[in-house]
This record gives sequence, C-alpha cells and structure tokens, in this order.
Amino acid sequence: MKSLKVTVIAALMGLALGVIAQETATPQKTAIKVEVDPNDLMQGKGTFEKWQVVQMSKPEGAHFQNAMKNGWSFTPGKKEGTVLIPDIFNQTSEPAPDKEAVCRKSAKFHTGEASLELKGSFYFNPEGGIPTKDSEVYTITFYVYGEKPNSPIVHATVYGDNSPRYSIESRDVEDVEDGKWAKVTETLKVIGSGAKRIGFRICSNDLMLVDDVTIIKQEK
Repeated sequence: MKSLKVTVIAALMGLALGVIAQETATPQKTAIKVEVDPNDLMQGKGTFEKWQVVQMSKPEGAHFQNAMKNGWSFTPGKKEGTVLIPDIFNQTSEPAPDKEAVCRKSAKFHTGEASLELKGSFYFNPEGGIPTKDSEVYTITFYVYGEKPNSPIVHATVYGDNSPRYSIESRDVEDVEDGKWAKVTETLKVIGSGAKRIGFRICSNDLMLVDDVTIIKQEK
C-alpha cells in the first residue's frame, strides 16, 4: 500500500455517526467578511485565540441580531453594542430552538489562552469551503471538555454537480477521567464524481467547551 501523504488543510472546526450529508444548491453566504491568514489556521493549536469584534449596528451585525432574537448568545465586546466572534466563524447553521451559544472562554482551554463554549451549530470560514474531489479523505481532530464529550461533532457540506455528498467513515472519542480534555477523531470521505468544494461546520446538542480543531486532507 502506498504511503499516505498528509497535508494539513486548515485548523477549522458537526450529529450522528454514519450520517450522509447531501449537497445544497449553492454555498452559504458569509455573514461577515473576515481576512484570515491561512498560516494561522494550519496547526490546530490555539484555534480560538483570535476573535474579531462585530458592531451590531453595522450591516455585518444583522446576522447576529437575528440569531440573538432566536436564542443565540455571543460574548459581548468591550464596547457597548459589539460581540466577539472567532475568526473561523462564518455563520450560524440553524435558528436556535433553545438557548444556544458561541462564546469565548478564557478560564478553561486545551492550549493557548481561550476555548470555544458551544451549543448549536455554525459554519467555518472560508466561505464556500475549499476545493475537493471524489474519494478524498479528511481526518478531523479536536478536543472537548464537559459532561457529554460525544455531543460535539464536525459535519461537512459537499458542493458540486450531481449531488455529491460525504460519509463519516469513523469517529473515536477518547475515554478520559472527569475534568480532562477528551480528543475526538473523525474521518470523512467525499463521495461523487461531481464534487468540487467541501465546507465544514461544528455541532453540539449540549453546552461544551471545544478547542484545537484541525482538518487534514489525506492524499494517496
């Protein structure tokens, strides 16, 4: 068997094992424009160190105003009328049926100085995902902290022709003692000759801390 050449694609940041995600007609439009240096998203460590300030009164703040009306909570900025959003955030996935959160936590983290407190689902940057093709395999790792380490999961959306999709080939959650960070490892495979791009989102049905998300594409 040929050795796999592993290329780190991005430290980005998800519900049931074996779920198949169908293509949507067009990529989601970004809620906010973010200039992200790809080199900042390569290593995984410190995924949630960089947060941007969004002014709620400006056009880019409309998405967050609507999300908050639907039950989402975000970390307030130092200035009134602002919220903090992690650089890898693109937009919330669904209206919150219950209180949901994308918040910065500095009191507990796996590496760096902050982690993400998450309940709900949001899409990662970049807008529209990254280039992909049929049979490409991605290994995703991240760390979780809380009572239900099985809750957070990374899902994908595959864009292209003839309804490309993906499968979750495997998922492993590290068994750790209470009070420890658990490592989650997922393997996703692109299915469909018309696949052109793949985008990722993270989901959690329970309030959990997440840190150090890395996505790796494996090429034969």
